[in-house]
Amino acid sequence: MFTAISGRSMKMIARYLAEKGTKLSTLELLMASQSVWGTVESHILMRRMTIVGANLLFLWSLSPLGGQASLRLLEIPALLDSKQAKERPEDIWGNVKIPYLNTSSLLPDTQRRWFNVSGELRAPEEYFSLVGIPVISRPLLQDGTFNLESSQLTLECDSFTQFTVNRFDCTQLQSLVPGYIWKRMSNISNPWDGHGIGGRLSTFFLETDLPLTDGNNDSDGRFNSYYGYVNASTAGKTFAKRQITYASMFRYKPGGTTTLNTVNCSLGQVHAETVVECKKEKFSATQVRLSLIDLRDTNTTPFDHILISQLALTAFPKTFGWPRGSNPTEQFMYNSSSFRFVSPISYLSDNPGWVNLAELDPSVFARRLALLLNTYYQFTIAPTAFLGGLPQPNLSAFGLDTMPVTDVDVYLPSNMTTRNSPFKDCLLLVAARTVLLIGTASLILKRRTLGPALFGFVSSMTYGKPFIQIPEDGSMLNAVERARLLKDVEVVVGDVRGDAEVGHIALAAGVPMRTLEKDRLYH
Repeated sequence: MFTAISGRSMKMIARYLAEKGTKLSTLELLMASQSVWGTVESHILMRRMTIVGANLLFLWSLSPLGGQASLRLLEIPALLDSKQAKERPEDIWGNVKIPYLNTSSLLPDTQRRWFNVSGELRAPEEYFSLVGIPVISRPLLQDGTFNLESSQLTLECDSFTQFTVNRFDCTQLQSLVPGYIWKRMSNISNPWDGHGIGGRLSTFFLETDLPLTDGNNDSDGRFNSYYGYVNASTAGKTFAKRQITYASMFRYKPGGTTTLNTVNCSLGQVHAETVVECKKEKFSATQVRLSLIDLRDTNTTPFDHILISQLALTAFPKTFGWPRGSNPTEQFMYNSSSFRFVSPISYLSDNPGWVNLAELDPSVFARRLALLLNTYYQFTIAPTAFLGGLPQPNLSAFGLDTMPVTDVDVYLPSNMTTRNSPFKDCLLLVAARTVLLIGTASLILKRRTLGPALFGFVSSMTYGKPFIQIPEDGSMLNAVERARLLKDVEVVVGDVRGDAEVGHIALAAGVPMRTLEKDRLYH
């Protein structure tokens, strides 16, 4: 939220200042300030510090910690790690991984049975997640075992369906992949671009079919069922599994035509109990079974909450900002055992970086997608907990062990309060009020700005250019509108003075030009 509001506000402020007249360096700083790193990088490249730049750095220092950037920094190493690391019983930070338990094949008489775990699992998807569960409060220099309760997401997928679509046709996309995540697609808010949550390009997106709740208006009791709260009105009620639609772009041609692979998957969860063996500092799971303690409905998941679904299902596909070819997330799902990082070489269909997920068996695709969803969701819960170094609890500080009693109300005070750190409260208020003021100022400046939105678009380089042969009208059109009208115009960066002794490089269309040459001089 902070990044989305601040980034769009910087563009609006740049438009207003450009209409009133300002320095080019100021506009460059404002347009580059779409993220924390973009702001820092722009100062490094400009090699100067100004009052505007200092204020921008202060603004982005208020960006909430533990956001999408930190999730990417954690998920990317887990995804791009070696095959041997993915198959180990521990993740790269030493957390124990939970083996996959196929509940669909369990018979009623085997649901309480322990299943032994092979010492060497041969594929990453034989675990529920690429990352394990952080564990504290165990002797580091002794051997032993303990039981670990956990819940993991599961998927069951149908076969893929293929469509030929225009990826810029938002109406067509919404009709083919309806749902509650991308209800209002537009040219500036769609699954492919880098706007909004996630802030990066993507080659696939996720959608869901059932309504979402914020926890306060849980009219059908679905989210309460996930938490284990069942009242008399919902006792015995069964809930259908939430459907997740996966839509993947496979190759595209000039003009935006692409093959869209879509598949519907039923989302559930499994509650498991795992026996973990400790040998000095090493963990490994030795047995696993269905939990006998956690008896919550397996058809409901945390993705029934609107905040979790909107953030995770939108940001997860944009973990990698990938403009060409299938992104590394999809390349991993295509082949998780011999995953090779294919660098893109072209925007068009001859790019070897594209992978066709429709070639996968639905059960294989479901296991791999669930593996990555579990990985991403675990990181969103507590990103810093996976890095190790968690403090060991000092249980002696709480006195002797206690026994359960029935008259606990006698010993509890009637009024219990807690207080957060005043410094953290002030920091939160400053950040919230700052982003509110910036957003409000952006709306006011938008009303007072008459010129079109030029910044940040390739089509802005076609305004009043002598080497681009297009009608001279349309100077009041926004760059997005101009790009829509000129979508079939072919432009080239070349030498527009090919007959002269010294060439001139420009973006051109419809004029004679010469290809750029290494040994030729240019103005």
